[in-house]
Amino acid sequence: MLSTFLEALTAITLTFPGFTDKKTLKNPRKELIAIITDNQKVGSFSQSLQAFLRNGYAVRDRLGLDIWRIMDSVSEEWNALRSQDHLNKIGHSLDNLIIKLMAFHGLSVDTMMREPSWNLLSIGRFLESSLKTCAILNNILSKKHDADTERAMLEYVLIINESLITYRYKYRSTLDMASVLTLLMLNEANPRSVAFQISQVDRQVAMLPQTNTQYLDPIRKKLLEATTLVRLSDPNILAASSEGTNQRKDLVLFLDKISLLLGEVSSMLINQYFNHTESQYGFVTTKIPEI
Repeated sequence: MLSTFLEALTAITLTFPGFTDKKTLKNPRKELIAIITDNQKVGSFSQSLQAFLRNGYAVRDRLGLDIWRIMDSVSEEWNALRSQDHLNKIGHSLDNLIIKLMAFHGLSVDTMMREPSWNLLSIGRFLESSLKTCAILNNILSKKHDADTERAMLEYVLIINESLITYRYKYRSTLDMASVLTLLMLNEANPRSVAFQISQVDRQVAMLPQTNTQYLDPIRKKLLEATTLVRLSDPNILAASSEGTNQRKDLVLFLDKISLLLGEVSSMLINQYFNHTESQYGFVTTKIPEI
């Protein structure tokens, strides 16, 4: 089971070859520490945190004092993390960083103006979350295991997605694959589900400037396609393994299709709102006459 999670970690962070190398898999400590602390390693946690701090400093004139205090604290914790080489100490630093990043997110939600920049930030957050959920399910649950291993893996997947307590409250039963997929993929009342996140992306896209409001633009058509695909899916079929194998081919094809559609949405958003060679959409209106 450990090898499945380590290989999934490499696939999700795109830090190949990583744990796909059998030698690394047999002695995972060095690679695991590198994924966390090496800011030169593309896809590592440390590199992502470095980009977060760099972008924060780039817009420092727009950040309040409280947010600055949190960012300074995150920077200090990050510097301490990079010097660690013991997994227990690294785990303690990661716990501290999670708390501080959650504080940053909460304060940003409370203080940021609800302008187009907020819509774009929210779109990015929900897109990334939905893609990560698909990647986690695809890389961890694509194979069927014995009953005990399966239950353990389902529990860890729920913990990763902050949905274990929600599952226990809603189902009050032992873990089973179909119910977990329903909660994490189809339940639009669960803020951690892919269906909920796609609906939020669509909601935020609808608030952005549009060239034509008489019909759905291409971005929202892709989101509608993804939403329909999720709503029409049958968790029992997705949970079943293909005949004669332990592979859940229907689940893999389904998650690949959703990920492809969401990736296309991301590319279309970049082309429409960030590509300076295309016609741009003004986020600020003015009545000053042109000279």
